[in-house]
Amino acid sequence: MKLPLPYISHSQFWLFTNDPEEYYQQYYVARTNEPTKKMIFGSIFQEAWCDRAYNYVKKLRQAGFTQDYARVIKTALEHPNTIRLSKNKTEKRLKVQGMGLKHPILAIMDGFDKPAKHLIENKMGIVWTQQRVDEATQVTWYALSCYLEFGFIPKLTLQSFNSRNGQVAVIKTKRTKEDFKFLIEAINNMHDRIIAGDFQE
Repeated sequence: MKLPLPYISHSQFWLFTNDPEEYYQQYYVARTNEPTKKMIFGSIFQEAWCDRAYNYVKKLRQAGFTQDYARVIKTALEHPNTIRLSKNKTEKRLKVQGMGLKHPILAIMDGFDKPAKHLIENKMGIVWTQQRVDEATQVTWYALSCYLEFGFIPKLTLQSFNSRNGQVAVIKTKRTKEDFKFLIEAINNMHDRIIAGDFQE
């Protein structure tokens, strides 16, 4: 079999790792799932974080959310600990390959300040712990993409926003080249299983 896209994204990787059969259904049978309310809310928040002119109140209303959700976003964006970047440093896309990767990978980073060598990932929902951030393959994925494209491992910050009250936990973490090796092995394993048509648990 051939891979369905000219790149592997982290969302593809996560889905295949957790449910290979569902991956097959979505990418080969073309069964699509509607976004959940949680996903829609997270997307609206991300747009607001990226673009200070974005009318998130109007967008929330159109999507059927109550004013409570607008207050959560307002609190999150105005929290003194929240890191904001200029719009041109948000939603940065990298498609890269190297270090033995058998297929290109795609990273879409919430925020990336190249001069400061700083990568920011936002999460709106339950509050993340330091351990969860340290073990998150998504963060490793983005750090690897930066390393392959620019030759450096960036400073890594995950901003965990509580979807109930908008409070933020700013969590810093690190990655090493050894972390990249483990991830590349897992990505290549996914690649090989797809080529072989292996979508069993």
